[in-house]
Amino acid sequence: TGMDTEFRVIWSSDGSERVIRMRSRPYCDDNTEVSRIVGVAWDITERCKTELILAKERNLLETLMDHLPYAIYFKDLDSRFIAVSRAMTRSFGKSDPAEIIGRTDHDFFSREHAEGALADEREIIRTGKPILDYEEKETWPDRDDTWVSTTKMPLRDAQGKVIGTFGISRDITEKKRAAEKLARLTEELRTKNESLEQDL
Repeated sequence: TGMDTEFRVIWSSDGSERVIRMRSRPYCDDNTEVSRIVGVAWDITERCKTELILAKERNLLETLMDHLPYAIYFKDLDSRFIAVSRAMTRSFGKSDPAEIIGRTDHDFFSREHAEGALADEREIIRTGKPILDYEEKETWPDRDDTWVSTTKMPLRDAQGKVIGTFGISRDITEKKRAAEKLARLTEELRTKNESLEQDL
């Protein structure tokens, strides 16, 4: 049977380490004894370096997606999720990001919010222009409204062609509710002051 082996060697010409892959096959004579081995070897050092770089980049992205407390997502041209962070997974009431893949905002949000988000993404895909740091109201079919600070950007391939969108949303619901409460209290105080001035 053939053999496929990888091994590392020190290149004598410059002292650098190279990764070599060798594939060989033994041939037997009429007495079923191995008479010769034919093989080929090729240098795969650069490919291994590329794979190592990609693995490090993938690990960095996975670290962000797993641990940042923000909703991070990537979508294709049809606005279907192709990757989501664990924080976003939890916000959708799911435990595994795989449960979100292939679905759209219409599967989770109310029609009002899903249609608005879809319109934003189609415009980003059409123009290639991002939407930066804007406050977005999220409406749900089974819970109270929430607010997020959102950035959405075009997702491009290696040639620069837009192949989808991606974004990050930070929950600001408590901040928004506090601001609304402050605005109500300010209005009540203003009304009371006006009444007091009239009485005086």
